[in-house]
Amino acid sequence: MLFSGDNHFLKTLNTLLKRYKFSNQELESLQKVKKTEIISLAYTNDGGFDLKTGDYHDEDHPVNYKLRIYYKDPQKNSTKMLVLLPSTTEEFTPEMNAYQLGQSVKSRLL
Repeated sequence: MLFSGDNHFLKTLNTLLKRYKFSNQELESLQKVKKTEIISLAYTNDGGFDLKTGDYHDEDHPVNYKLRIYYKDPQKNSTKMLVLLPSTTEEFTPEMNAYQLGQSVKSRLL
């Protein structure tokens, strides 16, 4: 799903796509976000970001996500947040399991 362009956010996303396994749902969300204006992108190896607030928490927080993206929703002219890459496998639902990534989705995005 490598993104083209000189945008530093897209370059960072390309690096993360090579480093981590994303679920089908996460890849589809990234496809939509890449068409918008990305305002902020943050990722971490330690701790993570809260699903509801986007706040960073250390390892002791029960639910953390490794990647947080703020982007502009062009239809509503508002800022939205997307968090991806749950820090534990328990947070994956069966349809979001990165290990079940279908080749059709992955090949469309690469």
